[in-house]
Amino acid sequence: MPTPDVSWLAIAPELILALGAAAVLLVDVQWKPQARVLGFAAFGTIGIALAAVVLQWLSAESSAQAQSFIDLYVFSGMVVMDGFAIFGRFALLAVTALGLAGGWAFFSSLGRRTAEAVALVLLATAGFSIMVASNNLVMLFLGLEIGSIALYVLAGFTLGDKRSNEAAIKYFVLGSFASA
Repeated sequence: MPTPDVSWLAIAPELILALGAAAVLLVDVQWKPQARVLGFAAFGTIGIALAAVVLQWLSAESSAQAQSFIDLYVFSGMVVMDGFAIFGRFALLAVTALGLAGGWAFFSSLGRRTAEAVALVLLATAGFSIMVASNNLVMLFLGLEIGSIALYVLAGFTLGDKRSNEAAIKYFVLGSFASA
């Protein structure tokens, strides 16, 4: 039985985003910093993930010049590292950075729950990044669920607002029926 093709570079943005979300939560628990520090951690995580996407682009470009398309399909063909996946990841990370920057007043108004909201945004981005790079229906569904579950929680993040709770429940029920 042949060994599967493993390329950590192919899933590097997702790993960086997941580790960045965990780091944001750990920093918050350990030091309870101001929201500004959590923002620097989030934007640093996105910057490192963007650097990994650039490395993917350079790697895909060099394998395309060598006419070796075997390097594009990794993890037994479940993940693809072609131009479309790289562009999709880049666009997702750029939109996430713009969304965090534009909504930072809201995030900082959450007080002690800023870290959880930022971590959920990073995890949602990681899930949708998996979805962009999937070459398999199971991986597509896995990415969709990772991203959607984080967004379910974010939809109901303002606990005092009844509209937020209603939106979270409606989104969860609709997503559950669609998944079923």
